[in-house]
Amino acid sequence: MRLLLNHLSQNNVKILRLEEYLRGWHVAEHVDRHIRLAREAIQKHNVVFYTSEHTGIILYPEHEFAGFKTILGQYYDSKKWVISTPGTNSKFGNRHFLNKDNTADFIHLNKTMSLNDIVHEDKTKDFLFLNGKSTPVRLKLAEEMRNNGLLANSVWSFGDSQLDNILAPMYEWPRWQGKHIDFYCVETRKVHPLQYTDTICSVVAETLVDNEIHYISEKTFKPLAAGHLFVILSGADFLKNLRERGFKTFHDHFDESYDTEPQLDQRRKKIISLLKFIRTCDYKKLYRDTTDIRNHNHQLMLDSASIDIFNTSKCAEIMSYFPK
Repeated sequence: MRLLLNHLSQNNVKILRLEEYLRGWHVAEHVDRHIRLAREAIQKHNVVFYTSEHTGIILYPEHEFAGFKTILGQYYDSKKWVISTPGTNSKFGNRHFLNKDNTADFIHLNKTMSLNDIVHEDKTKDFLFLNGKSTPVRLKLAEEMRNNGLLANSVWSFGDSQLDNILAPMYEWPRWQGKHIDFYCVETRKVHPLQYTDTICSVVAETLVDNEIHYISEKTFKPLAAGHLFVILSGADFLKNLRERGFKTFHDHFDESYDTEPQLDQRRKKIISLLKFIRTCDYKKLYRDTTDIRNHNHQLMLDSASIDIFNTSKCAEIMSYFPK
């Protein structure tokens, strides 16, 4: 399985990492040097600004992206450059090309897993709610879950001065037992079978909650791969985007109308109501009734061949954008 990055590297284009142009991440000299290198590169090559991170790193002010006009100068209006990120969005028109390299990384890390590792029969816990980096949106969801008794019998983690919880050792990878996991470590992208065996439903607070950007992270990849039920707080139409990528969701089995709610606060309230409903369901029947959906999601999530096909096609699209 080859990354889109690998395909592009063999086509005489210059790959420039978007992370290098973030003044919120680097000292000024670092960013300025990479701007000079970009201007030199685009004189001789077509350029792909690339990241396997979310598109928010170049849109959110806290990252202090230098800006394409500043980076490219006189070449800004040319067709010699494109952008490739893992987030579906319309911010950059036809210059933006989706990549699934974070998906490929997840597949590589979980290539040996099987649904036989996870038994969806006798569940002892309600929800699986895993959080690495605390954000105001995640904290608000966690507090509302706690206030509604939805965390009392759940497997959950949160690291914040206002709300702190560490996973029981049986649910954590060995080197992180008894402490908060580093949210950049490799284990955060791996499926821990017991987490999904014991719980009924994953509650995912995704990285982005913008309605205009749909970025699918390992937080969503894991319940898909594990054949788990899931409820996801992200931007409006996030589930619709999942379905457009070939995955299946559970709208025929419980209310997913939260996905079409444009207001974040209302979307969160609908999710809390749904979680209350799921907690009272006959989970064994729910799992029987959703077997085909969950098996489909598992197979597609770990399908390396589909990534190869996607990358070959996407590379051709990018190359056809550039002037001949």
